[in-house]
Amino acid sequence: MTIKNLLFSIILLTSFSSISFAQSIKDEDVEYHYIQLPLIDVKSQIKNYNFKLFPVYEEKNAKLNAEYEAEKAKAQQELDDAKGNIPAMQKVYDEQYEADLIEYDKDVKKAEERYANEMDAYNKKSLGSKLIEKELLGQNTKPYKQLPSKPYRKTVSTPYLRNVQVPKLHTSYDYPALCNTYLKLHGFEQGNEASMNITVTLFGYENTNPTTTTTQVTELVTSGSTTRSVPVNYYHTEFSYRHPMSVMVKMPDGKEVLNVTPSEFNTYTVYKSPGSKNHQQNNEMLIKTAEEKIMQANLAKINDLVNSKYGYQPIPRKAVLYFVKNKDQKYNDLMDAYNDASMGLKLIVQDEAMANEKLDRALGKWKAAFAEMDLSDKNARIDQNVAIAIGFNLLEVNFATKKVMDGLSVIEALNRMELSKREKKRKEDFEMLFIEL
Repeated sequence: MTIKNLLFSIILLTSFSSISFAQSIKDEDVEYHYIQLPLIDVKSQIKNYNFKLFPVYEEKNAKLNAEYEAEKAKAQQELDDAKGNIPAMQKVYDEQYEADLIEYDKDVKKAEERYANEMDAYNKKSLGSKLIEKELLGQNTKPYKQLPSKPYRKTVSTPYLRNVQVPKLHTSYDYPALCNTYLKLHGFEQGNEASMNITVTLFGYENTNPTTTTTQVTELVTSGSTTRSVPVNYYHTEFSYRHPMSVMVKMPDGKEVLNVTPSEFNTYTVYKSPGSKNHQQNNEMLIKTAEEKIMQANLAKINDLVNSKYGYQPIPRKAVLYFVKNKDQKYNDLMDAYNDASMGLKLIVQDEAMANEKLDRALGKWKAAFAEMDLSDKNARIDQNVAIAIGFNLLEVNFATKKVMDGLSVIEALNRMELSKREKKRKEDFEMLFIEL
């Protein structure tokens, strides 16, 4: 064998050796919920919680309803009284009619006598004087009979029920149902023993009067083989709305620890409908939809506010877990750890005990593998690339299980490795997460 062939064989064997020890690292997205720790730990002081909604506008609703019912009753009484007075009023009208008839007969008699006297005087005039009066003076002095108008019998009009305007009320809700749907202090149960009492005050939905704006656009219209541009009007309905709310939190001893009205609840939200060729839109439905939307959104924000301070709230997170493609059974431990961690993360909220069991088992296997890393040997089972992958797995599970010191130790180890820009950014993100913990 020549020296040239020998060198080629050595290079080829070295290449095969390198290929046989190369690692194939895979990653998978894992979505789970971790438990966010509260800003203030109150577990030593409370066992339960009670949410209550206090709608201040219900008192005004009740007052307006009472006034409405009273006015309706008054209108009905007026109608009943008017119906009861019909006979008496008709009697008055009839008596007046009889009296008017007597006076009418007298007036008719007087008119007849006056007419007769006037005709007698007229007939005594000569024909010449009559012609002179008619032709020269333009006067027709012949008298005519003027009879009085005959009286008529009045009848009492049928009374009607006076219309009472229905008051505009704030919408009432099933408040206990709203509490159960949107308000929950995570990490605690509902109950009265050693309970935190949380009152959400609802000040009532408000909106401005809807206005319509017009936007004109040019559209192409095809008729047969002809296409032309035509102006088309689109109509938009616009109004502003808000629903101010406040939240007050009291401890079991009655001490008030929070009383705040989020400023964003006092700011009006502007709604503008999509363009419609129909000028008439159902404004009432648009306003009602906005009311329901802001009620749900504000309660959800209050729930987040209270839980960020006192609750143990599940927060959605998308994680990345790594494993090594396991062709020769060299990485069974890492694959088992991956499977345990993937399942454990998904069980954190549903079954914390089972989740911790699986996550601790995964952590144990990854820690053991992490400890055997050899950053200088590319052919080592746990070389730098595998070590980095295990390191990020450890960071994810240590974060999910709140093991801050273990997480910071892994970060220190990663600081000694050659990381890509993307890996450095992920490490820095984990640093911030552990600092928050």
